[in-house]
Amino acid sequence: MSFLRDGVVLRPIETDWFPGYVAQIFPDRVEQKPAMLLQIEGGPRSGHFVALTSRINISLATQFAENGLASSIVHFVRNTTESYTGNDQDLLPIAMAVVEVNNT
Repeated sequence: MSFLRDGVVLRPIETDWFPGYVAQIFPDRVEQKPAMLLQIEGGPRSGHFVALTSRINISLATQFAENGLASSIVHFVRNTTESYTGNDQDLLPIAMAVVEVNNT
């Protein structure tokens, strides 16, 4: 099954309910991992939200600035309300992807 494909545009978006992180859960702790919220444009999932987190120890912003690309984990956002906490009830990691910046 393909969730995202060529031609699908991911637009950065800011909302009141998204705090800019996803929860990364470990057996002994929970950490807040910086994330970027994007809205899907085009295709059957148009209008839905995904959160990107970096797949490596370099931030998404740094990867985009240096390369125009970022190695990321794509999380489908299931909870788009004020009760969002970034846990596994709110998000579903669905893919790893290299995302390209297109400024056109």
